[in-house]
Amino acid sequence: MDEAIAQIQAWHDRGRGTAVATVVSTSGSTPRQPGAKLIVSQDRELAGSVSGGCVEADVALHALEVMQERRPRLVQYGISDEMGITVGLACGGSIDVLIEPPPLTPYIEVADLVRHEVPVVVATVLRPDPMLGRRVLVVDGQLDGSLGAPGLDAAVREQGASLLRQGVSKSVSIRDEAGRDVDVFLDVYPPPPTLLIFGGVHVGIPLTRFAKILGFRVRVIDPRGVFATRERFAEADELVIEQPAEYVARVPFNENSYVVVLAHDPKLDEPVLRRVLETPASYIGAIGSRKTNVERMARLRAQGMSDEKLGRVRAPIGLDIGARTPEEIAIAIMAEVVAARYGRAGTPLRELSGAFVSAQ
Repeated sequence: MDEAIAQIQAWHDRGRGTAVATVVSTSGSTPRQPGAKLIVSQDRELAGSVSGGCVEADVALHALEVMQERRPRLVQYGISDEMGITVGLACGGSIDVLIEPPPLTPYIEVADLVRHEVPVVVATVLRPDPMLGRRVLVVDGQLDGSLGAPGLDAAVREQGASLLRQGVSKSVSIRDEAGRDVDVFLDVYPPPPTLLIFGGVHVGIPLTRFAKILGFRVRVIDPRGVFATRERFAEADELVIEQPAEYVARVPFNENSYVVVLAHDPKLDEPVLRRVLETPASYIGAIGSRKTNVERMARLRAQGMSDEKLGRVRAPIGLDIGARTPEEIAIAIMAEVVAARYGRAGTPLRELSGAFVSAQ
């Protein structure tokens, strides 16, 4: 579970009054990204961080006041503000921090959803001031509550789904039916990214290792027990000896599912592709040469698959890094998976403009 959410629930369960400070926007170079949290108890205990130490003490003082007033507060820190010398960010950037008082009931609900791997977005209004703190949850794509305007709710649901796929929290500006610009912070809690490897071939072994390093949960599915063994895939979270198409039919997929088809056998690969293309998986890649892929696409098209759906298949799989060994091929595949996760094309950084390019 997310550490901040777990801490909120732990202090809540002990009956401690708690305030939550969340980074909701950043500018320039900053130590923490949107979604980072500092948890402050009524007994002045601290957990988490919003700046790596630069402004925590001041945020904690605001949090204690917020707990007394029972009203949320939006505070900005930056090198240019009037308190920059005493509590500004040493890195020279700026951050906006939303500080929320108890009761923190929505976060307790989020904790339960996160525990059960249900994707959820906490949408909180930042501006205009009269709406500060108004909140709605987007649970598994559906609104739980309302921000008071159908158009605003619809935009939150749509943009929340996009950010869930990326696993990125962000503030967005939405114009409501009254013509007002409403700033909303979308705090996302996606299910853990899962890499599903269909085909326990040799490339899948280093691919499993790299995926685990990057924080993915890894499942290896192959009907051939001689391939899907714990000796070969010691780091996999799950080994499944089953026909891949049958597995796809019985297991739910979501936007945090990433599919790699490696068996290189039409009898196994193509039934999987037919089924997985009906799911919301964010990445679907299939190994094979360009000639193999052309022939595969022709067969799937003859079986009734549309060009639109077939266009989702990344094949030949991976980014072009000149990979030859299984380990290099695995790096090329994971690089493309990560690029897909963050909505990037895998463009070399030197070809991008700007002095600083964020990983996000």
